[in-house]
Amino acid sequence: MQWAYIPCMNYLLFMGSAALALGYHTAGAQAPDSTTHKPQWYVGAGAALQQYWDFNTPYVRLKPVNVLVGRSIGARTALQAALQFGGRNQEHSEQGTDYLTGEPYTRYTEEKTRGAAATLLVRFGRSRPQRHLQFDWLVGGTVLFGRERLNATTTKASGKESYKGPVNTSFSPHLVGGMSLRYLLGPHLALGTEFTLNRNIFIPPTSALGILLTGTGANVHLTYRLGPLRP
Repeated sequence: MQWAYIPCMNYLLFMGSAALALGYHTAGAQAPDSTTHKPQWYVGAGAALQQYWDFNTPYVRLKPVNVLVGRSIGARTALQAALQFGGRNQEHSEQGTDYLTGEPYTRYTEEKTRGAAATLLVRFGRSRPQRHLQFDWLVGGTVLFGRERLNATTTKASGKESYKGPVNTSFSPHLVGGMSLRYLLGPHLALGTEFTLNRNIFIPPTSALGILLTGTGANVHLTYRLGPLRP
């Protein structure tokens, strides 16, 4: 079992963010903007740092590239899909003596990890579209895929020995909630950042671990709104 250290956050905090977002969306539906909404697409790219709690996972921390696409479905509501993918290589070397033969050796190990996370979010806007600074609530889910392999080479005076470990994979779905800040740089371009909490749905929320374990994430990205400007 492999864990990454993440600050413990109460399960109610995550659920509360979802409730606040849904509550605001309900209230917003009763007082819509005066302008008529026309659905529009947007695309974006950036960098992210995501941390996840999981069982027997090759890795729970990703520093990936982040690409996204979204479509507005209301004056202050949008549906957004994002794909994060990345990896890392960890290398380590050590020297020692073979206890059986007394022969000195040098061992070199390399751990290769690759990962991808597919995320679907609903954005609930708190700001009027005309404002340059936009604040949104985020609610949705993520599916995390992981892959890891450990290779080792031992060099002695008598020769080399190589070892290739099995490929370990992981799959886990997570609930996601958080907030987003975007600054409109122009009619089409925006600079945004997102801060999220995630919960592995395979870990029962009523268990001791389920109450304490919450993953975190953050990303920075540029988005570009497609199509003509709204009249």
